[in-house]
Amino acid sequence: MRRALVSCLLLALLGGSSAMVAGRERPAVVDATPDTTADATADATPGDAGPAAAATPSTTRASTRAAPRGPVGLRVVASSWELVTPGIVMNRGAEPAPGSQFDAVGLRVSFAAASDTAGLESRLGRGGDVVDGADLALMPLPTFIASYERLRALSPQVFFVIGWSRGADVLTGDAAVLRRGAPGKARFVLDAHRGSAEGMLGLFALAHAGVASSRVEFGDAHGAALHARVRRRSGEIDARDVVLSTADAVHLVPIVAVAPRGTLTTKRDALVEFMRVWQAGARQLAQDPAGATRLVAAQVGAPEAVDLIDALGWLEFADLGEAAAASGLAGRRAARLDVLFTDGWSLLRDAGVLATPAPEQPPVSAVVMAALVAVDRRRGEGSAAVPHRWAPTPAKAQALLTRRFDDVLSSREAEAKLVRELGLLADVFARSRIRITVRTDASVAKDLVARAAERFGLQHDQFEVRRGRTGDATAIVEVLPAT
Repeated sequence: MRRALVSCLLLALLGGSSAMVAGRERPAVVDATPDTTADATADATPGDAGPAAAATPSTTRASTRAAPRGPVGLRVVASSWELVTPGIVMNRGAEPAPGSQFDAVGLRVSFAAASDTAGLESRLGRGGDVVDGADLALMPLPTFIASYERLRALSPQVFFVIGWSRGADVLTGDAAVLRRGAPGKARFVLDAHRGSAEGMLGLFALAHAGVASSRVEFGDAHGAALHARVRRRSGEIDARDVVLSTADAVHLVPIVAVAPRGTLTTKRDALVEFMRVWQAGARQLAQDPAGATRLVAAQVGAPEAVDLIDALGWLEFADLGEAAAASGLAGRRAARLDVLFTDGWSLLRDAGVLATPAPEQPPVSAVVMAALVAVDRRRGEGSAAVPHRWAPTPAKAQALLTRRFDDVLSSREAEAKLVRELGLLADVFARSRIRITVRTDASVAKDLVARAAERFGLQHDQFEVRRGRTGDATAIVEVLPAT
């Protein structure tokens, strides 16, 4: 009897519990992914769909999942005001502004320009959590290389190429030095600031003219055969005195975005969105440079609009395809970031600027770039590079740079060295023909040119091969003026 009573009570309790569960209202299933497309579209500039508005239905979900859970703060410092122009345009000023393109993707961005390299280093060292600090910096790659030892504890990484110097860095002086080299072991005086972009132009040119950086001393103008200068304003350097500039060496001085490794880890999604909006800003700058420079000139400490227009003329911003190629994510470029970093480090160390060996791995991160390229490919965006059309070289054209090789055909190692040299010079001087003169069978040189073109994705028409007098050398490589 007692067992039957207990069984009945248990059945009653079980039935009551089932009824309570069945009667409870089930919560609705909600997708937690925020939809930022509408906000970004509302703030898009007419004529430019913006980074989020351009997403197709198949990519919107992926791009919004990558968006930072905002607002996320980013402080940006640059080596000069013109470098941050695309960002200030999309930010509607140097400080965060409601309704800006950065605000639409959940970013609160601040921009500043440092007066010198020490200012860049100080802001990066403080980090982005303080007003006078920075999460990332925009600077010429040579400046980053020269600063790396001081910033090493931050594990700074180059994560994007925003553009290139296009004539701002200049060499003046004795042009014959770059054509004949400086024979012997005597010291060579280069009038340049140690670790500067213009100084790197001088070291690179001398090294590829046969003057080792270990022979170079940085000195003042007195007694120097070459002078490295920064062209801050048009007309301040007599064009007749210019021996070489980054208008010739168009891929030697990239302007890069740098951030500590920790920032790349903790703010990766924010940096992806930042660079996506930045690219839209560069396009808008190209459409309305006057309006952009008026906005930048209105910021505290910025130069006049006309001076910004002048400075922007010596700078070329990169689109995503160009930046990906420079980073090694597309194409087979010879002058990739890792190559320029490693070679630049060697030049500065041999010249006494750096004291330690280069990092085992070049500090170049592809995390942000790869994310942007992946979205770009899914959208089917991007454009193929237009092949350069090479005009005939004038018969009396004098070389910008001449390199002599004594043992170029003596071994496979020597041939590989020449192939690398041809590729690097053709990429750095992308608008110049490269002429190779040999005193023996020209077919061997043509074969080396074909190898360089295949390895680095170069046009065969960029090279000229001929037989001729080479003196004591077995081959002479010349960089001709741009056509």
